[in-house]
Amino acid sequence: MLSYYNANRFHYFVFITWQTSIFLGTQMLFTIFAGYTPKWRCNDNEEFTTNCVSYAKCGGNVTFEPAPFGSIVMEFEKYCDGEEVSTYKRYYSQAIFFGVFFGTIAWGWLADIFGRKPIAITVFTGIIVLNICTAYLQSAHSILGVRAIFGFTLGGSLTAVWSYCNELLLPHQRIMLRAFFNWGSGRMILTLICFLLPTWRAASIAVSLAAIPGLLVIIFVLPESPIWLHNKGMLSLLASKDMLQKLLVLWFVWWVSATCAYANDLQSNSLSGNLYLNQMVFGFIIYISKWVMAWADRTYPLFSRRLLHQSSQMSTCIVFLAMSICVLTENKGLFLTALNIIGCVLIEFTWDANQMCAVESFPTVCRASAVGSCSLVARIGALMAPQLAFYGSIWPPAVYVTVFVLGLINFFVAYFGMAETKNINLEALDQAAGNRPVDDLLRRESSDL
Repeated sequence: MLSYYNANRFHYFVFITWQTSIFLGTQMLFTIFAGYTPKWRCNDNEEFTTNCVSYAKCGGNVTFEPAPFGSIVMEFEKYCDGEEVSTYKRYYSQAIFFGVFFGTIAWGWLADIFGRKPIAITVFTGIIVLNICTAYLQSAHSILGVRAIFGFTLGGSLTAVWSYCNELLLPHQRIMLRAFFNWGSGRMILTLICFLLPTWRAASIAVSLAAIPGLLVIIFVLPESPIWLHNKGMLSLLASKDMLQKLLVLWFVWWVSATCAYANDLQSNSLSGNLYLNQMVFGFIIYISKWVMAWADRTYPLFSRRLLHQSSQMSTCIVFLAMSICVLTENKGLFLTALNIIGCVLIEFTWDANQMCAVESFPTVCRASAVGSCSLVARIGALMAPQLAFYGSIWPPAVYVTVFVLGLINFFVAYFGMAETKNINLEALDQAAGNRPVDDLLRRESSDL
């Protein structure tokens, strides 16, 4: 299948860069491990629970069940700093989303002005250094602050690097970024690191060290985006009516996908079964599903971006409605876990359509800014996700019902408003904006390696 895309050595360096970026992006899910809270009980004849009222009554005489991971909640004993649950866990999760919220638009704007490569080097370096610094901090509150700054730099990885990698590939190769080097593989790598180094401090350092090869590729191998070089210095086109209409639709679908995806992911550590096995299965099935998406994209010309989004979104609604019914009827266990995995894969497919439509809808002069603005809106959803997960601890089906309702609205918004962008040539967007073609230069850059 890979031969179909005519990828050479240069393109694989681009893929390594993107896989590193998406692997670092899984730090937004690190709360699954760093925020892990073991169950407890006061007496040997009681059931293990996470009830904070019970914890308060124990008076310090608490027995915890064996924990598979040494979390930050356990180290600083933030089990029940709120009336019903740990508020620190929620703040830890929201801190990175808060930073990403501002970082996406800021770094996207800077990448449009100063270039993709210097911004990519800056954000990768910042992410690596800040994550290592976090591992050595001894104050729980200081960790929250550095985590927010870390999120700010991570925002650049999710926007500027995404635009950078897409601009170094040919049109038919862009699907490879989502199909073969994706969130699923990044999640599996994170899970493996946490399994091998089961404390949050050691895992944080290992994540940073694992990202260094990606930084070296950007510094010594990848050139500046030829497309950006041929279009730098032009005024932004985002103020035009056509661009704003595209943005409004993309903003909404990104917001819904982020809210649903992160709320569901952050609740996944409460599912029955082994913590590591669950997360590895999530990552593996997501990864394999992307190969299926690539096969369909190559085999069926009618498999469009719109079809990918709408079929996935409606299927997501059906699955999460079933999950809501299961939780309401207390029919949990393996069946609910299986439905959760299917729902997670379907939400990932909507993300694929969102990201490809965003990068394929705007000319080079404002592409990173446009994608950054979409990611900014998505971070609003990400900031809401820990709160939804919190409500899920009070009313169990809260997350699933929310995903169903938002997904239904999202389906109709995308059906009537999302533009088709499959196989569009990014160069054609620049020509429509009055810029010169650069496809021959892009091919020359790749052939040099």
